[in-house]
Amino acid sequence: MNNQNQNWRRKNKLTNLMSYLHPHNASEEVILRKIHECWEIGLKSFEIDPIADNLGLIVERQKMFGNAPMYSGTYTEIEPANRARPHLEGMSIARVNLAGFSAGSSLKQMIKVLFHELQHHIQYRDKLLTNYKTYWRNATQGKGETEAKPAMKVYKATFNGKDYGYQAHDLCPWEQQADQVANAKLSELVDNGSISRDILGIQIQEQQIRRRKMKRIEFDPYK
Repeated sequence: MNNQNQNWRRKNKLTNLMSYLHPHNASEEVILRKIHECWEIGLKSFEIDPIADNLGLIVERQKMFGNAPMYSGTYTEIEPANRARPHLEGMSIARVNLAGFSAGSSLKQMIKVLFHELQHHIQYRDKLLTNYKTYWRNATQGKGETEAKPAMKVYKATFNGKDYGYQAHDLCPWEQQADQVANAKLSELVDNGSISRDILGIQIQEQQIRRRKMKRIEFDPYK
């Protein structure tokens, strides 16, 4: 992003980028607003300048393989060209995927995902995480093994100067660090009053269809 675009983004305070603008219900509308509030708080706490870092946030609802979401959150270091979103090309993007959370999931879970992705941004920005690769490993059964190893996506990278071979997502040290930082950061921001403890219990509600002439459901987000 050139200096002219950076200045324009600063002038208009464009720290948030959203691809999903139509909440399914009142609780989701509240959740969207609170995610954005916590994004702004998180940027300051992580000491990230989203404009200088060319970083944006997308809150979306993406389903893959039928109704199954592939992720609840993800980070893209360099967004590829996309005809539907040409303005995002070349940016770094943190995503929170509402489809990755079932009814009853709390805002606390979503903020942890958001902070997890912010830590990934720092890992990439500061060159702590490099040579990242992934592939889908088919089920395999070695000689003498009674059960086949399950098919799964596996990851390898160089993290903090050390090379790690292909392994499951949850075993990757960069993922474990992002989880630890996200948990610690959220606890810190709640303890110092930057994020209200009350909002963390807000939950995604079951989507309800309102027929014509039915009274609109009143929603209390703090229940």
